[in-house]
Amino acid sequence: MFESPSSACDLYAWCGSFVYCDSTEGVPTCRCLDGFEPVDGRDLSRGCRRTEALECGKEARFVTMTGMKLPDKFVDVWNRNGSFDECAAECRDNCSCTAFAYISKSNAPALIYVSRCLVWTGDLVDTGKAAGFGRELYLRLAGSHGKSAGTLPGSKLSRTCVVEKKFQKNKRFPSTATA
Repeated sequence: MFESPSSACDLYAWCGSFVYCDSTEGVPTCRCLDGFEPVDGRDLSRGCRRTEALECGKEARFVTMTGMKLPDKFVDVWNRNGSFDECAAECRDNCSCTAFAYISKSNAPALIYVSRCLVWTGDLVDTGKAAGFGRELYLRLAGSHGKSAGTLPGSKLSRTCVVEKKFQKNKRFPSTATA
């Protein structure tokens, strides 16, 4: 049996790469992620590109996007009792990393706390935002990005991580993985 999607945001990759589908205001709208601009004017179906390129070995920072449907094609780096800072380091220390998510959860019957560290190393695809839903996505931007942190509509900056460490090329993560 086939069910039709309840909104355009439910269609896979309806918005392009580095774009999220915002359904918080009733009418689904495609919006570039913070630090990105449309590739083709106002047609976001072709995706967005960085306003400032990331460079290995240069300063970078992470901006928190709250309430997000996490993008497709992540690498599940670990599933254990790790910290937020360890997860941030997994992304920070890999020049290919474009974003990460730290998920802390518990298995109530056994009272076992397990954390997951998800890392993205390519385009962010099939990302969304809906009221009362989602996770925090930590998006990697160039350190000298002109906009102040937290300029994404509806986002709240809970952590900003400025990285001044010299990066080394790291092949720990495959280029893509699927959810």
